[in-house]
Formats: sequence, structure tokens, C-alpha cells
Amino acid sequence: MTELLFLLLPLAFYSGWRASGNSSRKKSLPEKRPLSDNFVKGVNFLLNEEPDKALDVFLNRPEIDEYTAETYLLLGNLFRNRGEVDRALSVHQNLIGRASLSREQKSTTMLALGKDFLAAGMMDRAERVFTELLQSNADDVEARQALRHIYEQTQEWQKAIEVTQAVQRLNNEDVRHLIANYYCELADEAIEKGHLQEANDHLAIAAANYPESSRVSVLRAGVEMLQHKPAEASQLYLAAAQDSPRLLGMIFAPMVDAYQQAGTIDQLQDQLLSIYEQCSDVKVLEFTLRLAIEHGLSDKVKSCLPDVLEKKQLNVRSISKALTLYNEQSIIPADQSLALIDKAVSNHLSTQPGFQCRHCGYKMHDFLWRCPACNHWDEVAHI
Repeated sequence: MTELLFLLLPLAFYSGWRASGNSSRKKSLPEKRPLSDNFVKGVNFLLNEEPDKALDVFLNRPEIDEYTAETYLLLGNLFRNRGEVDRALSVHQNLIGRASLSREQKSTTMLALGKDFLAAGMMDRAERVFTELLQSNADDVEARQALRHIYEQTQEWQKAIEVTQAVQRLNNEDVRHLIANYYCELADEAIEKGHLQEANDHLAIAAANYPESSRVSVLRAGVEMLQHKPAEASQLYLAAAQDSPRLLGMIFAPMVDAYQQAGTIDQLQDQLLSIYEQCSDVKVLEFTLRLAIEHGLSDKVKSCLPDVLEKKQLNVRSISKALTLYNEQSIIPADQSLALIDKAVSNHLSTQPGFQCRHCGYKMHDFLWRCPACNHWDEVAHI
């Protein structure tokens, strides 16, 4: 409320000053005087914490000049930032209907109105406002960025590509990873429909835009598996794991399946250990030990495991799997207490989220390419 009061007080005093000034110069216009009285009434409403009544008073002003238009615009933005979207809409819709607005002020108000609709979750209306704004100002980058956000939410990937490419042309923003992800989304949809050639076409464009994309490798691996080419798929999964170890939590199961079908499962354990030695990501070690439990401990992993347990800071999952290995191979006596500890740790971990956004910290149970909290792409990693 304090922010609102300090924003509107100058408007009230300015309006009162103009009213009294005009009244002294134009004695024939006595109607100007009540305007000042109304603004005093509006301030009183603010002081009494009745913002809706105050808003009615201020918005009923018959004339808007450059100063008051800017103040109203700030007022609406303040409401939106405070989560009071209905009030923000009231302010900006009132302002947009004023004939006295300059072209620049009208564009700024339309942008603010579109943001209000966006904050309210009214995607269709927000899209219409931003599209109309671009018809009068095709170079409005902020409007195009807002449309990009809308098309991400509505999963209209082709539209997202077009508007993002326009942003790239306008301000040279590096959006290659965004465009690549949109083409990957199109490829994902094509795969679900069984249109594998179409999927490969989308993936080729994605790779051309962003060669560093590990997601392209993952999707290509999936296509290879559908085409009964496990050897090619296993190498693509390995490339993705080497480039982005954070993806291992998502690709581990299909990766193991590809290696098994290719008859090379005995190679995967040592390859994962090599990745761990390069990145020191304890989650990679965890999956290495998981593979050892399911398919037998390789000599290389067995020889380095004691040193890893002694010197590395591991997570609880890795310790649990190491204890399981030791228990199965009688390295540690397989007494009841060890089994209970392992069971308790496993039960605890089963309730924890497995993935986290590296940008905002949001935790989730399933892997997503785009964080649902901050909307950043390529930031989700296993915990």
C-alpha cells in the first residue's frame, strides 16, 4: 500500500495543481474545481486502505496528459508485479482507450496490457494483443519474446521457431539452443506419430542450429532403436552421456537396453567409470555401481571402488549401492544390520525428487527439458 500511495500522491497533487491553475485562468470553467476534490477523495481512500475505491476515482479522470499517462502505466505495472492482475487490467484497459495517448504511449500500454493477460493465464487474449502490437511495430522485440513464451506454453513449436528467428534477426540474440529445442520438440511429436523420416529432418535442422545439443543425440538414439539399430543407438547414448553427464538419469534405462541388444553391455560399465573420472559427478558413479549390481562388477570398477569410497564425497545412493556390492561379494559381512541400513536408505531415497533445475533450483520427480518454474531450457540435471 505504501508503494501505491507514493506513486499516486504526485498524481493527485499534480492534478489538483492543474485544476486550480486552470480555474484561476478560466473563471468560466467552474467544473474544474471538483476534479481536485475528487483526487483528495482518492488519496483519502488510499490512506484508509481502500485501493479499489481510490482506483475508481483516479481512472474517472476525464483527461489524460503525458504525465498522468506515464503514472497510470507505472501504477498498472505495480499492480501486476504485486500479483493484483485484475487491477492492472483495469488501469491499462482504461488507459488504452484514451484518444490523447501518443503512438509511443499506446504501444507501451498495449505491451503492458498483453503482459497483464499473460500473468492472468489468458493466453489467447495476450497473443491477440501482442500480434496487434507487432502490426504497428514489427521491430518490437519484447512483444516477440512474449509471444515466444506463449507458444512455449501452448506447445506451438513452429510459431515459436518463427518468432524466435525474428528476435534473432532484430537484436542478434544467441537463440540457437532455443531453436534447436523447438525442432527437437517437433521431432518428438513426429516420433510419437511414427514419422521417423520427418523426425530425422527436424533433428538435422536442430543439429545445424546447435551442434552442441545432447538432446539431438538422445532423440536420434531413440529413432535408431525404433529402426532396430541398437549398435548405432548405443553410441549416440554414449555421446550424450559424455557431453552431458547430467542426462544419465534420464537415458540410463534405454541406454542399457541398447547396449544389451547390441551385445556390448560388458563395455558400458567401464565407459561410465571413464566419464565419472573426467567429471567427478557422483551420480555417474551411482549409475556405474547400479550397472555393476545388475550385470556383475567389472575388474576396473572393483579395483578403484575402495579408493573412491575412501577419498570421494559420495551421495547416499552411491554409498548404498557400494554397500550392496560389498555385501553380495562378502567383502563386508552380510549381517542383518547392514541389510537394514541399506533398506532404510533405499526407502528414504525413494521419496526424494530425482531432478533439479540448475538455474532456479526447482526440484522435480521426472526429467523435463524445460524447467516448469523458470522456463529455462537445458538446465535440468539429476540430483
